[in-house]
Amino acid sequence: MTRPDLSLVTVSTNEADLVKECFASVHRNKGDLAIEHILVDNVCTDGSADVARAENPDAVVIRTPEKMGFAPNSNLGLKAATGRYLGLLNPDTITHEGALQRLVGALDSDPAVGIVGPRLLNFDGSVQLSVRRFPTLASFLVRRTPLRALARNGRWDKRHLNADFDHERTQEVDWMLGAALVARREAVDDVGILDEGLPLYVDDIDWCLRMHKAGWGVLYVADAEISHIHQAVSDKRLLSRNTWLHMRSMAHFTRTHGLRQVVLGGRPSY
Repeated sequence: MTRPDLSLVTVSTNEADLVKECFASVHRNKGDLAIEHILVDNVCTDGSADVARAENPDAVVIRTPEKMGFAPNSNLGLKAATGRYLGLLNPDTITHEGALQRLVGALDSDPAVGIVGPRLLNFDGSVQLSVRRFPTLASFLVRRTPLRALARNGRWDKRHLNADFDHERTQEVDWMLGAALVARREAVDDVGILDEGLPLYVDDIDWCLRMHKAGWGVLYVADAEISHIHQAVSDKRLLSRNTWLHMRSMAHFTRTHGLRQVVLGGRPSY
């Protein structure tokens, strides 16, 4: 049996309508790539698994015994994946023609690159600010405390969002949103899968930082385009369960990588 070029892991928590479009776009735009698309069914009651298989008869379905968070769900898929490269793809994404080929091609062309991400687009075609700088204590306070009422869209907020980033140029970056990421299997073997100690969010920041620390490149691929519904739930309400979980994740991130990393927010040198 031929090994897949790329394994994509998509987690659904009753998101059948989104799964349908996501799986259809991958199947439609895979070109000559051999793709293993894995659906992790997080105790769904809406037929997500049936929808995935209807769009791709070869889809692999993993059903979880109980409700779990994003990281443990994704890790089930990553552990089961057999492809040369391992990807995370949110159900609220639509892959454009050639996007997956360009992501795989970027990894094929440079063995020092550990993880790549596409240009994420909003559904109106505008560019999503998906390429970020590592968080600092200042940016965290601005974005996740009452200070944001005064400092929203200020210096530290714009720094974190990388608002001046050149999305037209493929380049090394700090980190990218985990809605669509493709990693080299050897790099994942080196740094590990997602940190299940992060209850919500921050797993993409942590994964990219671990790649940097281990000497793997983290590359934004400008000509690979994927549309994404960025819900940004924790941005919409300051005091919510998601915001609290985000704060817990940042506390775990700080314990893991040290206060210096969070205060300075720089990219490790290698």
